[in-house]
Order: sequence, then structure tokens, then C-alpha cells
Amino acid sequence: MSRYCLNTDDVKFTKKALKKWATFPVDTDRVSGTIIIKNLRKYLGRGWECDVEFKGKACFNYKRKQEFYTSELYNEKGVSKIKINRILKRGVYDDIKRRLMYFDVDLYYHESIKKIKWI
Repeated sequence: MSRYCLNTDDVKFTKKALKKWATFPVDTDRVSGTIIIKNLRKYLGRGWECDVEFKGKACFNYKRKQEFYTSELYNEKGVSKIKINRILKRGVYDDIKRRLMYFDVDLYYHESIKKIKWI
């Protein structure tokens, strides 16, 4: 099945509105910082996808300690960037979903966050 990206007036309006309202603070037990929604796409039959940028700290179990780490964790030896991104997506999913509900956008799963960049 092919994926078709929709470019209707509703999608254009949502993207335009997100330029102003895409940045918001988050402070939970898993993440602390600022989230920026960079891009938003709607596909025919699949729903919505978004790209996110996260500035701040995230809580991980690393070296048998659960602490808040910055993006410098990417540079350490033996740390998987894929696993870190997967945990970050799960950590910020609820906050992003709540923000996008203002624009009538439903993210059904945390896999709907396609790209996450941790700064």
C-alpha cells in the first residue's frame, strides 16, 4: 500500500498555526525541558506523523543508576542511540499528544513521532 501525504487546507492551517504554538515546556518524572514540534504530516489512511526537537534532560537507567542525563549521553561508549530515542519518544508522547489535540490532530501511538532530536 502506497503512502500519500495529504496537503489539504486543514493540514496547511495546522502547520501554520504550529509555527506559533509548537514550543512548550515539559516537566514530568521522565523528562524535563522544552519540546519543539518541527514538522507535521498527514497520510491517507494512516493518520498523522510529527518530527520533534527536545531540549533538556531525560531520566534513564544507566550504569545501574536512574538519573537525569543530558544529550551528552549520546557520546558515551556502549550507549545505543536507537534505544535512547525510543525511550525519549515514549517519554514525550503524552505531552505532544495533548498539545496537538488543540489542533484536532490525533497521534495514536508513540511510533507516530518519526524523528526526535535531542539537544
